[in-house]
Amino acid sequence: MRILLDCDGVICNFVEEILNFDNHEHTYESITDFNIFKAWGQVERWKDFTKYISEPGKVLGMKPLNGAVEFINELRNFGEVIIATSPFKSPNWIPERLEWLEKHFGFKHDEVCVWSKKHLIRADVLIDDAFHNVLEFPGKSLLLNAPWNQSETLPSNVIRCWSFDDIIDQL
Repeated sequence: MRILLDCDGVICNFVEEILNFDNHEHTYESITDFNIFKAWGQVERWKDFTKYISEPGKVLGMKPLNGAVEFINELRNFGEVIIATSPFKSPNWIPERLEWLEKHFGFKHDEVCVWSKKHLIRADVLIDDAFHNVLEFPGKSLLLNAPWNQSETLPSNVIRCWSFDDIIDQL
């Protein structure tokens, strides 16, 4: 089985970095749109956040989500795990993300696809927190629950999961 796995919001605590940048003026629960600053009515802040996240070491300093290392180890029992991570407009993003994935999870560069169009990558299942990604993916998708991906109805190929254990159970 080939498992396509998103990074930010699934195994990487990207939100914590946004909240740090925001000086914790907002909360995790207030991120009700995939576009975080849109959810806060502050779309213009993306420019400043991009400058902030472009500082050397920022991406490397992000933390894995609690339980993510163990989760990846369990996923590997099901087959090949490929990271599919969207690029960010920062000169350090890709090299530091690749280093981060190897440091925390042992992913080699050829196990990482840096591309936003996840629906075009061949895999048996996609695990993601972005509603638009699971909707576009042609196969089975597991949507990791988050405040920004709420919907009353999901297509038949999408299963909402509430935790890493729930994802493992669905596989």
